[in-house]
Amino acid sequence: MIKRIIPALLALCLFSGCVTRLEEAPPPQAAELFTSYYIAGEYQTAWDMFDEAMKTAVSAEDLQAIWDSICQPMALGPFESVYSMETAPELVEGMYYVTTVLLKHASADTLFAITIAEDAQGRIAGLSAEMAPNPGAAELSAMEEPLIVGKGTDFPLDAVLSMPQSDAPVPAVVLVHGSGPNDMDETIGPNKPFKDIADYLSAQGIAVLRYDKRPYAHGQSFYAIYGMNFTVYEEVIDDAILAKRLLEADPRIDPGRIYVLGHSLGGMLAPVIADEGGFAGMIIMAGTTRALPEIMVEQMEYLYGLEASLSDEEREALIMEAKAEYEKFVIAMDLPGDELKDMLIFGNPAHYFVHMAKLPISETLTAFEGPILIQQGKMDYQVRFERDFSIYEELTSGMGNVQLAVYDNLTHLFTPSFSETGMGVPADYENPGHVDEAPLTDILTFIHKSAL
Repeated sequence: MIKRIIPALLALCLFSGCVTRLEEAPPPQAAELFTSYYIAGEYQTAWDMFDEAMKTAVSAEDLQAIWDSICQPMALGPFESVYSMETAPELVEGMYYVTTVLLKHASADTLFAITIAEDAQGRIAGLSAEMAPNPGAAELSAMEEPLIVGKGTDFPLDAVLSMPQSDAPVPAVVLVHGSGPNDMDETIGPNKPFKDIADYLSAQGIAVLRYDKRPYAHGQSFYAIYGMNFTVYEEVIDDAILAKRLLEADPRIDPGRIYVLGHSLGGMLAPVIADEGGFAGMIIMAGTTRALPEIMVEQMEYLYGLEASLSDEEREALIMEAKAEYEKFVIAMDLPGDELKDMLIFGNPAHYFVHMAKLPISETLTAFEGPILIQQGKMDYQVRFERDFSIYEELTSGMGNVQLAVYDNLTHLFTPSFSETGMGVPADYENPGHVDEAPLTDILTFIHKSAL
């Protein structure tokens, strides 16, 4: 809701045309007064300070909706204090005082920034809002150490080790990304789930290593070298194992307590990574054991169903195209490798999908003897609770080393959903937020219990 309301309504360009120039106007007071009303919940009084153009564009209810969204625990949390208030030394267009107010909420690393334009009559003529990094949180990154995963290889990857202070070796987690070229934070819109996980666990005594994914860091050379012949080994698995080797060489890390945490595609591949890399245990977040093309068809059917601009005929045609691609995959599963060479499925090499689908993921999962945590958000439309998580439940039934956890209102990113459809929607990923504390707490408890 935040992303939808703020860009549409709180635009700094919403200035009234009838204003007095301010070369001799008194210093601004409206910004401070507006802020005091806003944080006190006096939305109507704050709205009364708008000029006519702003009153037309933004209602008092809009102001309240934005504030309520910002103050939710999954966003910035409860308001704490005014961090700073600074007025620009130069007038904008010779007409407006522009003041930036930074508000501190419970979130340690992010502030809520409001920019207020005030005219000569002390009216609010423009307003914008956004998230801003907290300069005072710099000490939180002091535990972060830059590293290189795969140093000396053709594909060195920038990495960050979030290292807690400890006199004894600590457990560690390697974070493995989902599909596509991802940076080390697994940034999606304004959200950085891997940074959230690293910050939380490292503050609780667990080291976390995250790194840029190979296609993100070396996209051009990656595809130049592998062309149509790359697999999830070159894309994902090899680097996750190299990351573990890097941790094993660090005397501050307990080499017998290094876990792999895979999200989405990384979760799907976590059993293979844990087995081949010799990890102590695995955490699967929003993973699946099903073939990726099958899941892609489901995603497309759901997303096309949300698109109001499509006619029924257009929607059906797009769904049929997606199903035709899946049928190509079914056929490709029985073809010899040389016949897959130039074949594409959903615009990707058929060889990639076929190789992945033939990995013994389920068999490796059920044979793994170390501790396993499998997590799923019920609002996840990319991998489904009723399909994918149910398969995990069936596969691991009776396994004493497996813990399963479901979270009612969480998306594929394990951030809260604002959807009212009963299922998450793409707009959820546009809402700035953080990984919910519940799955983070479960990961922490899982790792600590695994040491007992």
